[in-house]
Amino acid sequence: MHPKDFRWNDMVLAYDAAANSWGDLGRVPALPNTRSAVVKTAPGTFLVINGEIKPGLRTDAVKFVTFGENLADWSDVAVVPAPVW
Repeated sequence: MHPKDFRWNDMVLAYDAAANSWGDLGRVPALPNTRSAVVKTAPGTFLVINGEIKPGLRTDAVKFVTFGENLADWSDVAVVPAPVW
């Protein structure tokens, strides 16, 4: 199956514990993935590295995301290079 056929959630949701409510920060502009590495680079900014875009298929994509009050701003970063054997 194509990765889009799995219909994984591409929404970024945020939970506010003080208000006991969920908020919507928009959609991820790339294929949604799971099991990514996430690295905090500054307050409210993160690198999202690789992840599975469907079971058993990992992506080499790296995304940079900055979280604001009511939105997530995404940009692409250079892909992770393949290992040299």
